[in-house]
Amino acid sequence: MLHDAVKTPFYFYEELAEIYDDMTHFSSRIETEQMILQNLRKKFKFKTALDTACGTGLHSILLQKMGVETTGVDISQKMLNRAKKNADRVGINLKWVLSSFQNLTQSLRQTFDIIFCLGNSLPHVSNESQLKDVLRQFYELLNPQGVILLQLLNYHKILQNRERIINITKQGQHEYVRFYDFFSKKIQFNILYINWETNPPSHSLQSTILYPYTKTELQQALEIAGFNHISYLGDMQLSKFSEKKSRNLVVIGSKTA
Repeated sequence: MLHDAVKTPFYFYEELAEIYDDMTHFSSRIETEQMILQNLRKKFKFKTALDTACGTGLHSILLQKMGVETTGVDISQKMLNRAKKNADRVGINLKWVLSSFQNLTQSLRQTFDIIFCLGNSLPHVSNESQLKDVLRQFYELLNPQGVILLQLLNYHKILQNRERIINITKQGQHEYVRFYDFFSKKIQFNILYINWETNPPSHSLQSTILYPYTKTELQQALEIAGFNHISYLGDMQLSKFSEKKSRNLVVIGSKTA
């Protein structure tokens, strides 16, 4: 049974915006993520980028800093407000757009060399019909030689092993426990936040529903959307993918072979 704290992606991220950078280790990830993006740019030679579900803007900011004309899109205005503050802090100016996945082609008036969908964001698309529509919109928003890069968790392994705990992290006196509840076709994604500064410790629980897309489901939807030359990799360093062992599933698809 779903508990009362379950929220749509919009409300889920609106309520997480203030703690999101702390929870995801924004500052300590900059150097590593910058190296990853630089290597991807060398491989794919992109000059323009769309960062969907950009959150508080880490990848958008790094891409713009590298000289890539970047647009960051997110469903949450509070996330975008945080992203703009993060960009302003380092003197980076780029375009931020408020939009859901389902409204991308209505919200954007240009096409891109590459579209990123990182941070396990695609599973927020709630069914296979919507997934096909979102991937079709990605296809339409790409330039003729463009590519998409999707990063999500390896749900084949997670579902097979019933891996309930995603991770437990702590920043000072703030602790974050991310975990799943499993249902027939979907999973409930929970974030338990504990503030150890108070006595007794205070806490909050935020939850939303995810669709655990596997390689097979993504393959079908990508082909229907028009993508070909699809690659499946195990991480953002483009290592080999193993359904049984890889933590992540990274998908790269292009409009042309």
